[in-house]
Amino acid sequence: LLSPQQESALVAHINTLTDRGTPPTNAMVSNFAKDIGGKEPGKNWCSGFVKRWSHVLKSCYLTGLDSDRKKADSIY
Repeated sequence: LLSPQQESALVAHINTLTDRGTPPTNAMVSNFAKDIGGKEPGKNWCSGFVKRWSHVLKSCYLTGLDSDRKKADSIY
């Protein structure tokens, strides 16, 4: 689907998003690949991509929103 240069650019974009605290979902990665490659990736493409680049990809867990902060931001 993607050339090695395109895949490395996608990895760099994913790592940038992860560093900012918004790691992409599998659907987002598939959409990025579709935009770059011009073809729709298969349903298992993303998992294969992650396995191929697991030594370079960054990952993080999202933290939940504090309930008091949510209440403070609420109009009610």
